[in-house]
Order: sequence, then structure tokens, then C-alpha cells
Amino acid sequence: MKIFIDIGHPAHVHYFRNFIKLMEKKNYEFFISARDRNIIQYLLNHYQIKFFNRGKGGRGIIGKIFYLFKGDYEVLKLAKLFQPDLFLSFGSMYAAQVSKILNKPHIAFDDTDIAIFEHFLYVPFTDLIITPMNFLRNFGRKHIRFNGFMEMAYLHKKYFTEDKELKEKLSNQKYAVLRFSSWDANHDLLIKKTKKEEKIKLIELLKNEIDIIVVSENQSENELSTLKINYKPESFHTILANAFIYIGENGTTATEAAILGTPSVLISPLAKKVGNHLELSNKYKLQYIYDNLNEAIYFIKKLIKNNELKYSHQLRSEQLFMDKIDVTEFMMNIVEEFIKTKFHN
Repeated sequence: MKIFIDIGHPAHVHYFRNFIKLMEKKNYEFFISARDRNIIQYLLNHYQIKFFNRGKGGRGIIGKIFYLFKGDYEVLKLAKLFQPDLFLSFGSMYAAQVSKILNKPHIAFDDTDIAIFEHFLYVPFTDLIITPMNFLRNFGRKHIRFNGFMEMAYLHKKYFTEDKELKEKLSNQKYAVLRFSSWDANHDLLIKKTKKEEKIKLIELLKNEIDIIVVSENQSENELSTLKINYKPESFHTILANAFIYIGENGTTATEAAILGTPSVLISPLAKKVGNHLELSNKYKLQYIYDNLNEAIYFIKKLIKNNELKYSHQLRSEQLFMDKIDVTEFMMNIVEEFIKTKFHN
């Protein structure tokens, strides 16, 4: 069975990497098309997953619309070489549309309730849409839900191994991880960006109490870190797991932090419209959501003075894992069941 997977974001590498390795052992054959972005290609190379470059993608509304046609063309060209039986993606419009052109089925995973633009472009061409239980939209008969988070496909204790050397370096440090977003996803285009003065105000508040690691696509913002730690991208989750607190605009990182038992403050005016964040916030008390940084500052000041904060979140994280399934195992089962029904009946 030949499966074509389109990768458009670094998180997608993590979602599928364990699935690919385990399914290859069952003699499934994979072809990976990947967006031309350094971190995506670095991670695929690190996990020894062979891939083919499909281009950089577009920026801004006009750029993204233009790239829709170019992306379809690039994926179609690659798919014709591979001749897949099945397309698989995390809500990829390119995989969905090309699957329809080639008259092949497409299975999409998704957890981004607010990605209306992407839903418009991939849902009509997709046979099966698989989301967490907490997903707020309903795609009807083609929609299947699972009791977990996509991030558990790689953060589950069965798959996640911390970098021991890095963990040792961090063992006596009390630090915060700050992650500022580039806000360049389709559903982010109208978001008001946090001003640099607000970020500096947060850093001034924190540095009197704890160390800071800043993670940003803007190099000048990274230099605001007070804790200088060299680490490789594949070890980032070790840093996140051992942090005292995460504060940032990036929803995926905020979810990862919460799952790992690190108190997670998410700065986003969209987060209260996303099922993942609502469940982590309302049910498990692992995440705190604020529309903007100014609104969050007073609360953050109180959090960092609570020495029991990390321990209480670790206990809640353990309960979360007890409640949820092995997502990678679920992914394997659902894909194999679909193949059995579609191809062998």
C-alpha cells in the first residue's frame, strides 16, 4: 500500500513521524512532499524520513492564493511519479485537491477549529476527517473524533524521550519559555500583533524572578533571553518539559507545554474558539488564555511567585494522560481500517 503525505508545518513532522516508522514495519510505502522551510527539512532529515521539496508557500492573502495553484501543481507532479493508493495529511488543501484529480481517497487530521479558509479548500475533497473530541465544528458523516490531542502522537510517554544531557544542564534552573508568533498562517492574517514594547515589559517583569528563554523567528527577540542554552530543534520539547512556565502566542507550543505539565499562558484572541485550548483550560486547568499580553501581565506576576505551580500542573498532566488514548496507535488503526474497508471489500 502506497501512501502520500503532505507536510506543511514543523508540527506535522511530529504528528506523522512515529506513524510512518511503525507503518513502514508493516510494509507500507510512503512518499513525503514537504514545504520548503528550513526547520521542516531539518526535522525530516533528523528523523531519517525521505522527502521531496514542494516549494516555499505564499505570504499574505494574494501570495497564498497564488501558491494554491502552484502547490497543487507541485504535489500533482510528485504524486504522478509515486502513484499512491491513498493521500494523508494534516488538513492539506494540496493533498486533498490532488487526490480528487487522481481519483484517490484522502484522509485528513485536523485540530484547528478556526482554519475556515483551509476547511473550505480541503473538506469537499476529503473522504475522512479525523479530529479530537473537543473539536468545535462538525463535518457530518465523514467526521471521526478521538479522545486525545494530536500532540500526544509524539509527547505520549511511549514515544517521548528527553535529551538527558540537556535535562541535566537545566536541572537547577528555574526558567520561563517565551514564544512569539510570526502570525503568518491563513487564519492569523487579521490578528493584531503584540508590540515589541509589550514583549520587553514582560521580560523586565520576569527577569527579576526567573531566567528566560525566548524562542522567535525574529533573531533580535531571541537575544532577549537571559538563560543562554544551546539546543537542537529536536530537543526543544525537553526545554519545554523542564520549564517553570510557558508564555506565548503559539498555540501548538502552548498545547505541548500544557500536555507536558508546564503551566501554559496562551496569548491569543482566537484561542477561546479552539476546542483544544478550551479543554486544557476549562477541564484540566493546564492552560490560561488571554486575548493580549497587557491583559495577562498581572496574572503572570502572580503565577511566577507560586512555587507549587509546576508540581500541581504535573499532577494534572498525569491525569490527562490517564484519560486519553495512544494517538499514534489510533492513527494506525483508523488508517488500516479505512484501507481494509475501501480496498478489500
